[in-house]
Amino acid sequence: MLTQPSPAGTGRITCTFRNSRTHLTELSSTYPLRLLSPRSHSHSAAVYMLTYGGGILSGDQTRTTIAVGEHCTLTLLTQGSTKVFPKRKGVDKAAGQIVEAVLEQGGLLAVLPDPTTLFAGATYVQKQVFKCAVGASLCLLDWYTAGRASRGEKWAFDSYETRNEVWFADRCVVRDAWLLQHDEHDAPRPPGKVKTYAARMGIYECFANVILVGPRMGASTARIQAAFDSIVITSSGSGTSSSTTTTSSSSAASVLPKDLIWSASPIPDCPDGIVVRAAALDTAGMRAFLADVLFRDLEGEIGERWFARV
Repeated sequence: MLTQPSPAGTGRITCTFRNSRTHLTELSSTYPLRLLSPRSHSHSAAVYMLTYGGGILSGDQTRTTIAVGEHCTLTLLTQGSTKVFPKRKGVDKAAGQIVEAVLEQGGLLAVLPDPTTLFAGATYVQKQVFKCAVGASLCLLDWYTAGRASRGEKWAFDSYETRNEVWFADRCVVRDAWLLQHDEHDAPRPPGKVKTYAARMGIYECFANVILVGPRMGASTARIQAAFDSIVITSSGSGTSSSTTTTSSSSAASVLPKDLIWSASPIPDCPDGIVVRAAALDTAGMRAFLADVLFRDLEGEIGERWFARV
């Protein structure tokens, strides 16, 4: 019997735990999405999400479903920044991505992509939904840049929308959304020029959201909260404030960019849950912050320093 082919841009990842290791029992994808898994020497598994041509075209829509079995450890990565190309003539639909994941008890999913980078005139919509059973854990990184700074494209894309939902024990504990959109009616400008939302971004060119949930993130959550509580804020005579970031004794060697700003907020009624937001002058500064402060304990859980490689 012939099986019905999967729609374009569809991916499926399923993993189970046996013989003290995480095994991928299903890994499939259709053009333009490609899923690849490198060999792992630890108890965990990793999957790279790629697109043919190194980017996403307007009109491309990918949808990936993930099932993380009991006690499994899965890391989701990208080979480089998610590049979103400009709108094509005659294509009104935005480029987009949907990720839907179900995590069973004891499982851990670490979503650690490189940042999303939109070209001038590009439009992108992303939605990610994570449903965690009691005892499951999630580490979610969602970050983006101002654009191709080396080409003079800073805040030159038309629209960027990302939405993240985290469910814990059948209850939505986080619903987070970002929308950056150029208003053509307010101040129409030629493609490639700074858009109307740019003024809200200030001097910062890289933004990140990190969501941690579950018992396997407990050590990270506690240390991050302690680091944030140790921030010293001094007021200037003009009424504005500047902040100096210092970390707890467990990471006292960290030296962060002085112009990076960040906040940490516990998730109410969610064990070991925290949401971190950060803004940096550039991608390098943000990456140093993520590796030094947020993901310092992650290697012990996922088995390899995947984030340090990307």
